[in-house]
Amino acid sequence: MRGPQFRESNEDAVVRIRRATRGKADVLLLTSVPSVEQWTTRAELAEACRAAAKARNAGLADAEEAFLEAGKQDRERLYVRDRVHLSPPGHELMAQTVLEAIERAAR
Repeated sequence: MRGPQFRESNEDAVVRIRRATRGKADVLLLTSVPSVEQWTTRAELAEACRAAAKARNAGLADAEEAFLEAGKQDRERLYVRDRVHLSPPGHELMAQTVLEAIERAAR
C-alpha cells in the first residue's frame, strides 16, 4: 500500500470508529515502525499516518520517530534475532511512545 491509500485507510478507520461509538471513543493512530533492514523504507506510510491524524483530529503515537531516534546508536537492540519483531527494549519504547501520546492528548 502506498502513502495516499494508507492515509485514506487511516482516515476512514477514524471516521468509522467515531461513528460506531457515536463519538465516545478517542482514536490514537500509530505510525509504522521501521525494521533493522528497512530502517527508512516505510517513511511514506508514517507520513501518511501523521497526515491522517492531523486531518481527522486524532491522537498520534509517532513510533517511527521514536524508533529512529532511539536506534541512532544501536538499532538492533530494539529487535529480536529476526530483526523485525520487537525485543523487550523495543516493546518498552513502544509502550513509552503510546503513553506519552495519551498524556499529550489528556492535557
